Amino acid sequence: MYSKFPPKRGWLSSGIGNIVHGPGSYYLDDESITQRFTDIITHQEAHAKILELLKDDRLNPPIMWQLSDPWGNKPGHLIVHKLKFLRQNLDADSSIDLSVKDIPSLHLLNSQGLPHPEGNHVYYLKKLPKQRGLLRILTFFIITAAIISLLALGAINLLE
Repeated sequence: MYSKFPPKRGWLSSGIGNIVHGPGSYYLDDESITQRFTDIITHQEAHAKILELLKDDRLNPPIMWQLSDPWGNKPGHLIVHKLKFLRQNLDADSSIDLSVKDIPSLHLLNSQGLPHPEGNHVYYLKKLPKQRGLLRILTFFIITAAIISLLALGAINLLE
C-alpha cells in the first residue's frame, strides 16, 4: 500500500520510522495527545482529516501523522500525535523544550533506522500555525485592562 503522496504545504516527511514505536504508543487512550482513525486508510483521506483537525484545535494541533497500526495490522490507519505529545514522557526524547523542529531527530522515529513496513512516510508539521485569533483576544484584554487601570487612577485622583 505504499504511496508517494506528497506532503502538502507546511508539512515535511520522512521515509524512516513508525510513530507508534516506543513512546508513540504510550498515549493511544488519550485523544488530547494521540488520536486513531481506524476508518481512514488512504493518504488522501488522512490529509483531509488533518486539515479538519488543524481547524478544530489551534491550541493543540496535529504535529505528526502516519498510516500505521500499533499492532502491525495491515493496512495501517491514520494515527495522529498532537502538540501536547511533545510535552509528555517520551523516554530518551523527553525535554521541556521540544518543538516541532525537533521531530525529525526523535528517537521514536529513528531508533531502528528502518522504513515503515508498508512504506508509509511520517508527516510532520514544519512549524506551528500562527495564533492570530488568540493574539487578538490577548491584545484586547491587555488594552482593556490598561484603560480600566488608567480610569481607576483618574477616579482616585479626582477623589483626592
